Amino acid sequence: YRRLFETANDGILLIDSETEQVTDANPAFVAMLGYKRSELLGRKMGELSPFETIPACKATITELKQLEYIKYDDWTLLTRDGSSIDVEVIGSLYKADDRDVVQCNFRNISDRKQAETRIRYMAHHDALTGLPNRIQLADRVTVAIAQARRNRNKAAVLMLDLDRFKHINDSLGHHIGDLLLEAVAGRLRTCLRETDTAARLGGDEFVIALSGIATSKDAEVVAAKVLEALTTPFPIETHTLHIGVSIGISLYPGDGEDSGALLRAADTAMYSAKENGRGTYRFFTPELNASAQRWHKLSNDIRGACARGEFALHYQPQFSIADNTVEGVEALLRWNHPTEGAISPTLFIPLLEEMGLIVEVGKWVLQTACQQNVAWQSQGLAPTLLAVNLSAQQFYRGDVVATVREALETSGMDPRWLELELTESLTLDDAETTIQIMRDLKTLGVALSLDDFGTGWSSLSYLRRFPLDRIKIDRSFMRDIATHPDAAAVVHSILDLANSLGLDCVAEGIETPEQLGYLKREVCSQVQGFLFSEPLSAQDMLQFFHSMNRRNGSKDSVVSPPIATAADKQQRVSSLTAKRGTVSANAPA
Repeated sequence: YRRLFETANDGILLIDSETEQVTDANPAFVAMLGYKRSELLGRKMGELSPFETIPACKATITELKQLEYIKYDDWTLLTRDGSSIDVEVIGSLYKADDRDVVQCNFRNISDRKQAETRIRYMAHHDALTGLPNRIQLADRVTVAIAQARRNRNKAAVLMLDLDRFKHINDSLGHHIGDLLLEAVAGRLRTCLRETDTAARLGGDEFVIALSGIATSKDAEVVAAKVLEALTTPFPIETHTLHIGVSIGISLYPGDGEDSGALLRAADTAMYSAKENGRGTYRFFTPELNASAQRWHKLSNDIRGACARGEFALHYQPQFSIADNTVEGVEALLRWNHPTEGAISPTLFIPLLEEMGLIVEVGKWVLQTACQQNVAWQSQGLAPTLLAVNLSAQQFYRGDVVATVREALETSGMDPRWLELELTESLTLDDAETTIQIMRDLKTLGVALSLDDFGTGWSSLSYLRRFPLDRIKIDRSFMRDIATHPDAAAVVHSILDLANSLGLDCVAEGIETPEQLGYLKREVCSQVQGFLFSEPLSAQDMLQFFHSMNRRNGSKDSVVSPPIATAADKQQRVSSLTAKRGTVSANAPA
């Protein structure tokens, strides 16, 4: 015991439960805080300088006498040099020579906290410009609408699209294009009040949210400022660049009651500005409402689309980076409209959720995907891991456990080949309910993954408690990893976090060899994206499997076993950690 005490990585204090005085401190605790052991012995823990900012520690001994075990997820301790460290604290009570001894273990979690802070920032900000991203913009517009409703004034949304940016980007390269976007973001900030928000949606699209304006004239004033600011030439390295901007403006309450409606209205007005010569702004009007009318038409058409057989599933393979074999497929929903053809999932999935149809359609997706997986096996293929998305509405509104059980029983599919992808948009206000549903799903024998990881930071505080098997890094982070250090840093942090928690990790949206090369250096195990294969119909996916079989010389080499067991994952984590250390040692800082 003494040897474990002396060599432990965690700091440890031993405390007499009667006198509440520190009786011993191990070397790790002394090194962690910079105090001499003699300065700690004989004093109560709550009176020690490192714990001055932790009122809860004064009651720790009393609570331990009642509970015998206690855990604090996050204490901030002061070191001797005035800095601070974040620690996780576990206290326990045990007998030694007929005396009650309190042992407090302190684990330094500062690196993890910094990684979480960085991920939290990246989840709400554009990696290139530092402006708020789409997620934070929606929150800001919602707040502006609430203030306008309360104060009986107006709010405005300005949608901006840069004119001639594509020509500059294509002719001078992405490096110059990125520098131009950063310069545009800087100029937008100078046009706004502190209460306003400028955000980047992606590409050359920016949005400005104005709160507390009296009339539409106030929005015009800002639009005029932006036009002037962005038509002034940009000196970028050795170039003098001239661009313009087309602006669409929507107003609350006239053009919409929520952030989504205002953004759609502003987007419609922006396209009108482009059609009218660019370099100008337009307000949304009912006459510009063609896109809104299409949304309404599709809202009607999507009712019954599932029963009419208009939905289909495509499958995108997921590859092992190590040996380029298929480790699984993700089922993706497609809508073939009878008159308009293929409708973008970014359009019809929100429609299904808005109209409350996603539970019904999601049930069909799950049943169809499981049946297809069994059909592939009956056609001679080795079992394949199948990933199916669950929306937040399915998770909470429908009996998702019964739905999954029914799909497995009806299809005859072995549950170990099914992975359910949960989105980070799950409402985590009732974390215990969420965890219980996850546990019930795990009882069925299926695997769970967290999809689009990094786009919603609220789940980070619960991540260690969720019974997950792997996480999927959102494609928005992958887009810039080869060119932008901030994006690369957040992916590095996510991979470290996954490895430390014993989770597998798959990166989505891999489209370039540079992205793949980065992930190989970071020892990410699995990828999917257009660089390898676009989503395929069931029949095309079958042919794809056969072609992979011929290439590899054996059908059994196409797929790997399902999500690893706990022992397998522990071995993989140790292996990845060892590899990661080698890579990091040779990589630039």
